[in-house]
Amino acid sequence: TKHYDVYTDGSYNHKTRDCKFGYVFVDKEGRIIYQYKMSTIDTVGLTSMYPEMKAIIYAIKNARNMNTNITIHTDSESII
Repeated sequence: TKHYDVYTDGSYNHKTRDCKFGYVFVDKEGRIIYQYKMSTIDTVGLTSMYPEMKAIIYAIKNARNMNTNITIHTDSESII
């Protein structure tokens, strides 16, 4: 089974509740294998934690579809 490092990030606008998040799968040579980004609205009231969690959840789902192992890296202190 292949293994990738996954780097996630998210942003949140408190005024509009707009969320943006994304992630990249990186192989052991440092090449980006896959990347994803999305915009959405916080519908559950988690504010800045919401896009960070969405990025991680989407990355895990994608890893399962790719049948690969991942190590997730995030800068969110709310998640760690």
